[in-house]
Amino acid sequence: MNIEDVREYFGGSIQNIANALGISRTAVAKWQTQGNIPKGRQYQLHCMSNGVLKLDHPVSTDEKINSDHVTLSFLRKRFGSNSGVASYFGVSLATILSWESENDDYVPEVRRLEFLLREMKRTQKAS
Repeated sequence: MNIEDVREYFGGSIQNIANALGISRTAVAKWQTQGNIPKGRQYQLHCMSNGVLKLDHPVSTDEKINSDHVTLSFLRKRFGSNSGVASYFGVSLATILSWESENDDYVPEVRRLEFLLREMKRTQKAS
């Protein structure tokens, strides 16, 4: 994945990329000077673009969970209960129950991406 492709995807603006990722413009500009995008951010951008932006590194079988797979039932199974999901994200049980009231499998996009990034970091540490 190169910064030019990412800029094009986000309308040419480094600020748009930074806003989408919730990071500083300076952090994104640094990728351009260094000539590479960190693996974790590549994975996040890959997921956000639904695969339009391609990863530079191979993805292991454990990492092949995309944003659409991270549903509330998936997280409940992974963490045992709504309480386990709440604990993982550091939110109240009431927050999880509010997701449930939206739709049985609803998880806010930002939480799905947070889960994916944490899983990728965990997988990288294990290898």
